Amino acid sequence: AGGVVPANIVGQPIMNRGPGRDPSDRTAADSRRQRIRRAVVIHVIALGAVACSYAVRLDAQFLGDGTVWVGALTEGKNFHHFEPLATALTRALAIGLAPQKPATAGGALSILLGPLYILLISLLCRTLWREPGIRGVCWLLLVLTPLLLLFCGYIESYPLLIVLEAAFVLALVGAAERRVPLIVPALLLGLAMAAHLEAIAWVPALAVFSWRRRTVSSRATGVHVAGAVALALLVAVTVAGAVGGAPTTLLRDVFGRPGLGGQSFAWMFSWRHGVDVVNESLLLLAPTFVLLAGALATGSGARAEGVPPLWQAIALLGAGTLAIALFVEPRIGGARDWDLFSPLVLPAVLLAVRAAARASEATRG
Repeated sequence: AGGVVPANIVGQPIMNRGPGRDPSDRTAADSRRQRIRRAVVIHVIALGAVACSYAVRLDAQFLGDGTVWVGALTEGKNFHHFEPLATALTRALAIGLAPQKPATAGGALSILLGPLYILLISLLCRTLWREPGIRGVCWLLLVLTPLLLLFCGYIESYPLLIVLEAAFVLALVGAAERRVPLIVPALLLGLAMAAHLEAIAWVPALAVFSWRRRTVSSRATGVHVAGAVALALLVAVTVAGAVGGAPTTLLRDVFGRPGLGGQSFAWMFSWRHGVDVVNESLLLLAPTFVLLAGALATGSGARAEGVPPLWQAIALLGAGTLAIALFVEPRIGGARDWDLFSPLVLPAVLLAVRAAARASEATRG
């Protein structure tokens, strides 16, 4: 605020010069000042978020597979073929910050991604909702959750995956409004798949969105869908290969004993796996379930009218993420792998807030 008063004092004589000054010039200058102030605020908040995340960083990596990552960083081993881009970035940044003891800086990427996640969520809430109250509820459900733990020095692939998921959905919103080309969400999906193979389950979201948003012939639409999906897969394979994740190795891990070729199918319907799913869902989504129940109780939040392509894609994003969580071997469930369910939070919250907003509009109407 201190910079506003001098700017107004300096600008006052110019504003009072009479007809020689175009009012639109003043509007443009004010707009530039607002953008500068907004940029300064964003940078200050980002630096503050990084400082806070560092201050409360995790001292022990007992959640997720942090202990495995720390050991691999210490010994310089290759690890986690399911997450080639995330492991490569984590290792590169850790070695750059602490060449002698890279494990001590393994959480740096997580801390740096925190402000970016908050910024993307803020932009997403502002873009999707006009009402400040709905925006606020959506923002709180996406920020003040256990997900924040991912950005406090959490050594895993999920901080990067969650940020790319938020960017992917924001790009879909832009594509739905014809502000960005379809190539942008396709590129982001490719990066997400390179960061973690779990993002392969998001491909149907891109395909259905591409199909439903086109207004041309079915043949041309099919070409657009195939092109978007092919681009995403090409980016994923190229990036993964560039950082050392050979496609043959990835396929072997997916269908071999570490993945679907193991005992995942045998254990998928076990009672223990069901308990894990319930526990993880309540941990991450309990407030969202309450909001959704309230919306559905009105009988207005679940009207099955024409669902826009964007929301169909968001629903498929959530369904794909849930399917991956259900297929994973239940022996790695419980607190150790709560983060496997973390990509489910964004689509679940967005869908619940949309249902609540529609129910509120119907009640007021």
